[in-house]
Amino acid sequence: MSKIRPSLDAMSDTGLLLTDCGDLQCPRGNQSIQFQVANKVYQISKHRLRFRSSFIDSLFALPQSDVVGNKAPIVIDVREPEWDAFLWYIHADPLDAEIFSDSPASTEKCARYLGLAIVAHLLDAVDIAQWAMDNALKLLSHPGRTFHVNVVLARLLIYVASCWHGGVHGAVPERCRRLVCEALHPSQPGELSDDPIRVLEVARGDEFVLPHVYSSILRKGPHYNWKDDVRVESGDRARLLCDTHSRLGSQNPWVTSTSPSSALSLPTSESVPRTASGHTALLFGPTVAAQPTDAVVSSQPGVVGPQEPNSTPRWHSEIN
Repeated sequence: MSKIRPSLDAMSDTGLLLTDCGDLQCPRGNQSIQFQVANKVYQISKHRLRFRSSFIDSLFALPQSDVVGNKAPIVIDVREPEWDAFLWYIHADPLDAEIFSDSPASTEKCARYLGLAIVAHLLDAVDIAQWAMDNALKLLSHPGRTFHVNVVLARLLIYVASCWHGGVHGAVPERCRRLVCEALHPSQPGELSDDPIRVLEVARGDEFVLPHVYSSILRKGPHYNWKDDVRVESGDRARLLCDTHSRLGSQNPWVTSTSPSSALSLPTSESVPRTASGHTALLFGPTVAAQPTDAVVSSQPGVVGPQEPNSTPRWHSEIN
């Protein structure tokens, strides 16, 4: 009798290895790679990965590679929800995928697409990343969208904007930033416009979104007691106090406009930091409170993640 395949939630919750050569009925002798995310290790078959990931394919092409088989795992520096979205994608059967695709648009559905795009982009699975990103943006840009951009989606969108540069992906960062800023606009419903301090932590590393967060905070008026809010750090507080009467304050045309996009200017190449794309400039550390940084891939043990930032954040002139 064939084994019953365990659910993704059960495997993630218990920290069990995803062992394709055993529990998931892959052919004997099949090579696999171990990945570590947080404190969990996952073993995944090359047949699940290499066909659409040039990075994974290159690992299996190396002779006696330390990253293939039962060697030190490659550490993937992403959050577990994003990794779970990737695991769902590579293990979902056609029926499960069709059910998900046909399900109503929601915050959760959009977050899964964004999480998949993040990890696929990290692993140089370009086709998967672009497919997932296209679907996420389609949900977010639909004129009849019934869900709001919350803090979870804002974090994911800012993550994507921090690394998704160059080539056919040039417009993606701008669209991601625009979606977050539009959700902050006073005319929009949702938790970001109701309480813009919610998104302050994840916006500190983004030079385009951060001024719009400050604008939204100041626009809330005296009843919105940001000065005593523990979520506002000393640097934020100093800038907000200095900028109360500047363009960032109540006279900001973006904030006073009736449409969230009518006065929203897109970032320029001078105002938004750029990084290389692909697995040599990889993604996301445990928080987004730092500038996007380059990263390295190593196998002693293998690590895919950000290096220490080598520069300090640059601020827009209107908040100096």
